[in-house]
Amino acid sequence: MFSIPFQDCEKSMRIMLRLSRVTALLLALTFVTERPAFATSTSDAVSAKQQIAARGVGKGVKVHEADGTVLRGKIVSMGEDSFGMQVGSKPVVEVPFASVREVQGPGLSKGAKTAIWAAVGVVVLVIAIGASYAHAYNGILGSG
Repeated sequence: MFSIPFQDCEKSMRIMLRLSRVTALLLALTFVTERPAFATSTSDAVSAKQQIAARGVGKGVKVHEADGTVLRGKIVSMGEDSFGMQVGSKPVVEVPFASVREVQGPGLSKGAKTAIWAAVGVVVLVIAIGASYAHAYNGILGSG
């Protein structure tokens, strides 16, 4: 007997479309702005050395080498041209700064964390809009 007013339905859909576009834009910007450090020249090797030194001995680090090797462990020593890493229970590995392509913290990158929280926000937003929509039209749909 009762029907959902078409104008309200259309307005809700427009709002949801705008919110999804804004969310997609924010996620795209998150991935575009994430810039890892690459050490491929002498100046980049100096940059890698500075990043490792900034983390400090005893701190966890994830290192991508130019040959594709990925090491995750603790910094145990610092030298002029290389640094030592303890990877699990294996012997200390000496890594030349010139071979370092990327230096990261031991956990997820900032971009990955931001993307996860953005996805959680989108899910919460969709649930809230759906609940609001269902609540607004519950009397109309349930009494028919």
